[in-house]
Amino acid sequence: MDALGTVDRVIAVVKRLRELSQKLHDAELHSLIADLVSESADLKLKLAEMRSENLQLREKVDELEHKVDVRSKVELRDGFYYLTQSIQGYSEDPFCATCLDTEGILVTLRRTYTQNFRTKQVTPSGWRCSHCAHKRPK
Repeated sequence: MDALGTVDRVIAVVKRLRELSQKLHDAELHSLIADLVSESADLKLKLAEMRSENLQLREKVDELEHKVDVRSKVELRDGFYYLTQSIQGYSEDPFCATCLDTEGILVTLRRTYTQNFRTKQVTPSGWRCSHCAHKRPK
């Protein structure tokens, strides 16, 4: 049963009690029912806040579980992280060690090239991270 739905039903019952109590003309009963309505409304608000916090915490747990899962599928070689198991959406290129170690994210490194203007030859010269801009020689 949904907690907010239960609180809504409690509020509806309390409102009905208030309507019935008005026929009795009992001031103390009116006051108690008004307090009950107020407390029920506060409870509903707190439940909504808890639901929102719960959702945020679940998202954080999912994010942390993903990071742990990623860490279990990479290994550090020559200053770069490489996949030991394939992960959908990620290439076989090396990953930035700085980004994974500091932020827990896999960022594929991109090849950098140098061109010899005399010979017009283009050769790979290293790797570059598009996220942190960390440059590494090959």
